[in-house]
Formats: sequence, C-alpha cells, structure tokens
Amino acid sequence: MATVIISYLLVLVLAGAVAVEAILGAPPAPGTSAAKVPAVLAFGDSIVDTGNNNYLPTIIRSNFPPYGRDFPGGKATGRFSDGKISIDLLGGAKNDISKKRSDGKPPPPSVGAQRSQDWAFTRQPPLRASALGVKEMVPPYLNKSLSTEELKTGVSFASAGSGYDNATCRTMMTPLTVERQLQLFDEYKARLAGAAVPDRALYLLCWGTNDVIQHFTVSDGMTEPEYADFMAARAVAAVRGLVARGARLLVVVGAPPVGCVPAQRIIAGGVRRQCATPRNQVALLYNRKLGQEIGRLNAKLAGVKIVLVDLYNILADVMHRYQALGFKNGKDACCGYIGLAASVLCNFASPLCNDPPQYVFFDSYHPTERAYKLMVDEVIKRYLRFL
Repeated sequence: MATVIISYLLVLVLAGAVAVEAILGAPPAPGTSAAKVPAVLAFGDSIVDTGNNNYLPTIIRSNFPPYGRDFPGGKATGRFSDGKISIDLLGGAKNDISKKRSDGKPPPPSVGAQRSQDWAFTRQPPLRASALGVKEMVPPYLNKSLSTEELKTGVSFASAGSGYDNATCRTMMTPLTVERQLQLFDEYKARLAGAAVPDRALYLLCWGTNDVIQHFTVSDGMTEPEYADFMAARAVAAVRGLVARGARLLVVVGAPPVGCVPAQRIIAGGVRRQCATPRNQVALLYNRKLGQEIGRLNAKLAGVKIVLVDLYNILADVMHRYQALGFKNGKDACCGYIGLAASVLCNFASPLCNDPPQYVFFDSYHPTERAYKLMVDEVIKRYLRFL
C-alpha cells in the first residue's frame, strides 16, 4: 500500500509540475559549458542553515554531538546533519558520492545500480558540485568574524525552524523570518566595504517544510489549498524582495515529501509508520502553485532567471530506492529513540546508529551528508544547464 501511495504521489508531481524548459526556455546547446557563479547566498531553514542559530536565543540548535561527527575535524558546527549539508555541497569544490564512510570504507555498491539503466541516479556518472566551485563550505552570516573576502563569495542567512509563514517562526522560536533574512542581506551588502554583489551571484531560497508541519500542528483557520496558496504567495514576495535588491539568478527549492520524514511517519503515519499523506498533499499543492507563479515571474521580470527545483521527486526517489542506492535504511533516523529526535533531542546521550552514511536520515527531519550528496548531484544534473 505504501508503495502504491508513493507511486501515486510521484505521478501527481510529474503531471502537475510546470516544465522547466517551458519556464526558462531552451537550455544551452550540448557541448557549451555553463558559467560558474561567483557567489552563493542562501535563505531559508535548516536545510541551508550552516550555523546561524548558534548566535540566536533559541533551543533549535545542532552545535553539539552527535551532529558533525563526519564533518571535517568531527566538529558540530550548527549544521543539522552528520557532516556537510546541501548548500556546502552545492557551492563546494568537491562533491564525490563515493567518499569514504565513517568507518573508513567506501559505501557498498548497489546491486540494482549495477544492473539497471533506468534509474535517475545511475543513468550517468555522478556530476560534481564543483560545477559551481565557489567555496568548500558556506559560512553562516551571523558569524561576525568573517572577512570581507569570505563574505564576497557567499554566506547563509538561513535559520533552522524558519518558514515562509511568520507564525512558523514564532512556533519554532527563531527570529529570522523571511523579512529579517532580507534585512540581514541589506546589512551584508553594507559590510562588503564598497564591493557590489556580483550580478551572477546565485540566490538560493529553501523554505516550506516547517510551514507544512506548522499547518498540521497549530490551527491557522485555512484549508489545505488555502494554506498552499498562502505559502506560494509568501515565496513570491521573497523572490520579489530579492529581485528588488539586485538578484538576477535565483533558485527556489520546492517542498519535499514532508509526510515521509521519520518524525512525521511516527506522528501521523499510523501503526505501520507510512508516509503521512495529507502533509504530502499540501506540499504537492504548494509546489504546483509555486511552479505556476515562477512561470509568471520569469515572463514578467526582464533580465531575471528563476529556477524551481523539484526537491519532492528527488528526495522521494532516494527514499523509495534507498537499497538500490546503497543505503540500509531509508525510513528511520540514525539518531534518537525510535527515530523521533532532532535538535536538542538528538544529543550525546541519544542512541546512534553505527554507520550514519547507511541511513538516508541522520535525525528525524534531516538527511545524512551522503544522502545530501546524492540529491545535490541530481540537482546539478537536472538544473545546472539552466543557470
């Protein structure tokens, strides 16, 4: 039954998504090289928060073990994973999904990957995030010790717990709303000591997961379609706010299958811990509306390019085919009791799996570095040509 539901949802996404080429026009001709971007600027939630919450009065943090156990130096930096996160891998100098496991051994080969030519992640050799090659790691903007040179190549303004909905930020105890993150960007420009933000800088927006959870946790008086429309309107406002501040190349990340993350399976997935379908339906409604709105913005805003990343399909594929991709577990969290742990509930005293790279999820909401690498490689393969 779970397989049928997942397959049905994937069909809905494919049927309802706005075609990327229709939004952006034809990609460059084969053989032409896409230009690298000079800076990466991230806005959003914990998927792209590289440590800003360390500097905020909030308990939504991850600057303690076991977070960071596979990060260079084994240091917990405030990234919600065992190692690097999406924005590091997207902007980094290297992104090799054959990286050693935490036990020093390479990940086991996928039997399915050796035999099948039809799966998205095995059809071609993996691309590298060096396709951007901006910097090895993207620092949090609230780290005031950053030099001007470090600032020039990009930072993250994101905050774990943030959402398009300001009510989400209040519930999750983060002051970095969409508006506040844009204010920090204004401050950032002033700190560049007269240097302008490069025209080809890449602006990455990644919100939505916490909003979907908020809608099913705290009454907001809206139906699911109404809330999805509200989220899309807020996303458009954020995009317009950045365009007004000079952004010309923007990547907006759609909502993932929120109902399939470990915590939501436990909370709303029933005895069998299946994907919580209503949460996924809101994510799909939002993604479809967002695609329509981004199509309109691309048609209206001269000199501006906005790319919508279909994170829903990418993550759903990893979870659905986890064994073929070399994982042992695509459903549970590596950290915590019965998989229900994130932030302070995933700590030095929490049960921890022996080998995080064998899990898709490190805690009850966030992927492992290895899962992030697979997804970032797929993003690069699908979308780099449009940049």
